Amino acid sequence: MQAAKNLDQQHEQIAFFAYEQLERAGLRRGMIVWDVGCGSGAMTEYLARSVGEEGHVYALDVSENQVARTCERLHQAGFKNFTCLQGDITATLDSPKGEADLVYARMVLMHLKNPEVALLQMAQLLKRGGVLSLQESIMHTASISPAHEAVDDYFRTLIKLGNFHGVDFNIGEKLSQLCEKLGCFEKIEHYVTDRTLSAAMAKKILLSRLLEWEERALEAQLLTAEKLKEWKKSLKNLEGDQFIFKPAAQAHLIAKK
Repeated sequence: MQAAKNLDQQHEQIAFFAYEQLERAGLRRGMIVWDVGCGSGAMTEYLARSVGEEGHVYALDVSENQVARTCERLHQAGFKNFTCLQGDITATLDSPKGEADLVYARMVLMHLKNPEVALLQMAQLLKRGGVLSLQESIMHTASISPAHEAVDDYFRTLIKLGNFHGVDFNIGEKLSQLCEKLGCFEKIEHYVTDRTLSAAMAKKILLSRLLEWEERALEAQLLTAEKLKEWKKSLKNLEGDQFIFKPAAQAHLIAKK
């Protein structure tokens, strides 16, 4: 439940950049689109609305709960132009290849041990002339000014946790190189966006996200119970107009096959 709430909160913060990216990628009515790693379905709903009745959206997620959540969300919104699928993008999908106009994925590769395999699968879903549209974080760019020890330590530990599990939370800065290696895209556009948040919003986001990964960090011995307690106390006291928080920059890639 906490993870689902965090996904919706994250969507609220970065939705503008996602919509802008998809506009640049050429999203329009009548398209066949894949939403890979659909999560709570916020972007699936946007995609279904954008392609209209003439188009179709395939929503894929490895989590059965997230797939069910997405299906329910779109049913309640009255959409019929979608198909929800539970599956792993790094495994062979029993789905039509070479038919999609657009494949979209947001904050997916950063959680995968084999992002190259996932990208190859996404590319295979696209028809000739189709577009791959990716958005990923560059975690090491997250910062707060003036410096705040707990916040800085928070992100250093989070990156270490990713490395511990064999994933890269800075993968956003490598998107171009990863797609170039596939050798199947005619044109690749890569750009970065960032934003600033108030101390109050930073406090809310950091504490809610911490609930998702604190146990894993403790188990990996990257965090102690005493340090966790210190973090929470310090973050709860994070306030004041003097603080400017910059969440992780967002890397965007648009590649035409």
